Amino acid sequence: MEDIFFEFKKRFKEFSNSSSKDEFESSLRIFINSALSKLDVVPRAEFEKQKEMLVKAQNKLKELEKNIDELLKDK
Repeated sequence: MEDIFFEFKKRFKEFSNSSSKDEFESSLRIFINSALSKLDVVPRAEFEKQKEMLVKAQNKLKELEKNIDELLKDK
């Protein structure tokens, strides 16, 4: 993680010396995307999708546990 911050600091100095704002933004965007890909992060949309699937699985598990409890009571 420290390596990424060091690299960011180094690259930011390089980018800030760029000749134009567009070049700076483009270079910075490329660097940030590269750094994020190294950090093992997921896009927000994928996170939300997994979160929704987890909620559904938890609800299904509760329903199955309830059914099992009812079946055991009947014995």
